[in-house]
Amino acid sequence: MTHAAARRSIPALRRGWMLFVAVWLVAAVVAALGAGEAARRNAQAELARQAEAAAALHAAVLRSELEKHRSLPLALAGDPDVERLLETPGVAQVERVNHKLEDLARQTRAAAIYAIDAGGRTRAASNWRLPTSFVGADYAFRPYFINAMRNGRAEFFALGTVSGRPGLYLARRVDRADGRPLGVVVVKVEFDALEAEWRASGEPAYVVDPGGVVLITSVPDWRFRTTQPLDERRRRLTLIDQTLRPESLRPLPFATPQGDRPRLVQASVGAGEQRWMHAQVGTATPGWTLHLLSPSRGRSTWPSAPRAPWPPWS
Repeated sequence: MTHAAARRSIPALRRGWMLFVAVWLVAAVVAALGAGEAARRNAQAELARQAEAAAALHAAVLRSELEKHRSLPLALAGDPDVERLLETPGVAQVERVNHKLEDLARQTRAAAIYAIDAGGRTRAASNWRLPTSFVGADYAFRPYFINAMRNGRAEFFALGTVSGRPGLYLARRVDRADGRPLGVVVVKVEFDALEAEWRASGEPAYVVDPGGVVLITSVPDWRFRTTQPLDERRRRLTLIDQTLRPESLRPLPFATPQGDRPRLVQASVGAGEQRWMHAQVGTATPGWTLHLLSPSRGRSTWPSAPRAPWPPWS
């Protein structure tokens, strides 16, 4: 090869090497992007699995709590002392049942247990010693009393007329041997301790009823909010008191994903907005669904929210 030909081949070699380097760089970038996307998908899938597992655990704890308390009205409905009280409420009988219900509430951590006669008058209660005692109160207007007298049992989520605190009312009718209704026994369950545990986990959780209304939640401001606008059909399905003012039933500040598959959502909890992995699971209570938000980047550090005032009643 002549000296001139050699000089002409140098630019061609340079162009070849530059093309090779360019192709290599493109291939490296594509490979890095592909690996990054695969890593992102794997991380998201793992986060979804963790969120589903955490939601299932929350639901199991809730189920255990409810099963424990649901057994109480069933047992008390067949208690001879309660039957005698509701049939002939003498002083000695009232005192006996007051003490029995007080001990039972302390052992089970029920918010209140009480016995109502067929006319709606409370004859004995676990809180009989307190200034806010239910003894003597007329609860004939409460849906849990009306439905239990009609159907034998009832469950109802509401604010207490005396305490103003939310809770689930579990009611059972008490019948004589001949089938005549004598009254109703009621157990009120509050979920403060459970909600505090959920709050401490750093993963916001909430339970909605068949109408999509939030009943139990680790974020106090979300209580009685809705996953969707509460139309007439959903209002008929909800367990809450129908006198709750419509303006209290505002939608949640983020869209709850539909379907069972975990999805990422954008939501503001405490200070600042961030992305969360949303997971949901059914509970032992028909129509109740537990929703959980798991932080998409490490553990959440959102602060415990102050107790919000409960919505007003009409």
